[in-house]
Amino acid sequence: MPQQKNTLLRVIVPVVLVIVGLGVAWAVFKNTSANKQSLTGSTPTAATSPSANPQAGPTAPVTAPVTAPVTAPVTAPVPAPAAVPAATSAVTASGLRARVWGADQKTAGFDTLGSLDAAGTDLMRVEFSPAGAGVRSIRLARHFTDLKNQEHAEVQRSVEPAEGASLVPMAALGMYINDAFVNLVSGVSGPVWNQSKPGHFQAVIENDKGEPVLRVERRYALESNSYSLILSQSATNLTATPLKLRWLQLGPIDLPGESSSYGGDKRRVRFGYLHSPLADPTRRVVLSNEFLQDHQALMGKAVNGMYAPTIALWPSAKSMSDQYELVWAALTSRYFGVALHRDVVAKNSAGAALTLPGYTSVDRVLLMQPPAVGQSVGVATVALRLGTADVLVSPGLSADMSLGVYAGPLSRPELAVDAGAKALGLDGLVVFNFGGPCGIVTFDWLTGFLFWLLHSLHDYITRDWALSIMLLVVCVRTVLHPVTKWSQIRMQRFAKQMQGMAPKQKQIQERYKDDRKKMQEELGKVWRDEGVSPLGALGCLPMFLQTPVWIALYATLYFVFELRHQPAFYGLFQKINPSWSFLGDLSEPDRMYDFGRTLVTLPLIQGVHSINILPLILGVVFFVHQKYLTPPQTATLTPEQETQQKIIKVMTVVMFPVFMYNAPSGLALYFITNSLLGIFENRYIRAHIDQNDLLNVDKMKKKAGGGFMSRLQGLAQERAKLMEQAKRQGGANGGAKRK
Repeated sequence: MPQQKNTLLRVIVPVVLVIVGLGVAWAVFKNTSANKQSLTGSTPTAATSPSANPQAGPTAPVTAPVTAPVTAPVTAPVPAPAAVPAATSAVTASGLRARVWGADQKTAGFDTLGSLDAAGTDLMRVEFSPAGAGVRSIRLARHFTDLKNQEHAEVQRSVEPAEGASLVPMAALGMYINDAFVNLVSGVSGPVWNQSKPGHFQAVIENDKGEPVLRVERRYALESNSYSLILSQSATNLTATPLKLRWLQLGPIDLPGESSSYGGDKRRVRFGYLHSPLADPTRRVVLSNEFLQDHQALMGKAVNGMYAPTIALWPSAKSMSDQYELVWAALTSRYFGVALHRDVVAKNSAGAALTLPGYTSVDRVLLMQPPAVGQSVGVATVALRLGTADVLVSPGLSADMSLGVYAGPLSRPELAVDAGAKALGLDGLVVFNFGGPCGIVTFDWLTGFLFWLLHSLHDYITRDWALSIMLLVVCVRTVLHPVTKWSQIRMQRFAKQMQGMAPKQKQIQERYKDDRKKMQEELGKVWRDEGVSPLGALGCLPMFLQTPVWIALYATLYFVFELRHQPAFYGLFQKINPSWSFLGDLSEPDRMYDFGRTLVTLPLIQGVHSINILPLILGVVFFVHQKYLTPPQTATLTPEQETQQKIIKVMTVVMFPVFMYNAPSGLALYFITNSLLGIFENRYIRAHIDQNDLLNVDKMKKKAGGGFMSRLQGLAQERAKLMEQAKRQGGANGGAKRK
């Protein structure tokens, strides 16, 4: 009789090689395309690696600074712009304060910058606050909060209560001048920032005699057809003596949360960084794969119900030990992000330095607002605070503290067309990763390949995201089919062998119940005589090896920006009825019938806003899939085993659809498609098993030398027999010696 073909080597190995090859090819393609853009131009001088945190010290309120020791090195000043007034030798830097502007100056109701015209070249509209000349609001012109396109998406909104501390994005907190702090948020008796024209603001720091000591300017500018906001800021020395300055300002604050509660709070803090010059001489490769912290981790640990008002984030022990240099710091949500980076524009991004100039520390600051009416817990808002190293500014010269701000969607295609964003590695803001235990097996190269494949299916075949998701699942399931087939055959064969041995094992257990060692020996003998190896239980191992693929696919579909506000099946249901929201947004529940409000709050589901039909269909599909997936029982089950099986069925058929009730409809389509394919796949595998009589134990014994696992099993059995013979010979020799 011919030997059985080696299924593992001929099927599994080629499949694994194909998957790994595709992943490696994708990674190489991605790095090559990035290097073509980033490696052009001259190599900049290596920046000084961060070695000290000038903001280390006691905590302080959000709108007030922290007095900290001077630990950072003094650097050379930046030449000042033209038209700097002549310095006066009589001016002294004592009793410093920010000048309060009079009624003849524009200090409130600042003009906006940009527009919300979706057809225009401005992609955002920026509103300003008198508090620190910061940003009150940033709204995007081409992205909206819902399908009605009535309200533009807002990525930054200041928290400015009538009383108490406030959080204003990008606000100037203040300036250390010769180690004395001057508040630049607001004055005691009035505003300290004056608007010269839209987006241009000025503050003057004066001494106790009212004489000007320092002029601080902030100038916001929008890049055309870009989500970049340039913040040019400088401090000019108006005295006749050098001044030691250190700048403190806020960065982005928490982005608005998602309307859907599914998946939890996905707001995070992110950092982009360079390796040390020794590890990366090109100074072009921006990394961002570490320091992924979610909102809860960013809050820190509560002590007596209170959170620390500030926590140092950068530099950290890890960044200092590995000599990382900061390129950008960002806060992100599921679909949008706001990042502070160097002022790199498209015209000089190829050869410009990438690290944040002068900024050496990033801290987390926290503002706790009192609970609203009917709520027991207040709202916590997180912000990033940046501090510079000390800089010595000569008379008549200026210190430059300019920054760039990216405020837009987490979309790789949109980031790829922005030359400055690409040079800064801002595509690292896009992470298809849930974090936690799942983050360990969610490989970036795998999610990147799945994202590319999803986009390719949409752009070149379907032109519909729902069909692309379903076709993507078909592709993945097809590639993994040989592994699934091999695994199921081995598991079912092992189960049948175990059922055949059950009566003999029961007899041995009853006969030697008082002699555990003898029981183990006899059970091992039965396993060897029946040709059963414990290695047969490893048939489920290849199924577990598929887990990273499905987790990566799940995370990709959850975070991919391109599904946001995209209808399913070419908008068929909206063509039937324009006001029907069913499957109108693949990033939201299917909303078969939308109540327009929270109807009821239930455990596990939380808020019920609509009747969603896809989770119910998913439950039916799971029930049918379970019928085909569960092999027929040939042995009598104990009451405990029957109870366990019933619990598993209830958890699968009922609880999982409940968990998925508020899930994005794109994910529901993924699970439904996967389960339907699983039904047909299991039917095919069972038919293949029956047709080839693959569960015939006697037949398999005769073919024991065929496959890799079968040969391994045979070797194990042969080794066991040799050991048994040696043991018997040893016992016989011992008996002969005693005689």
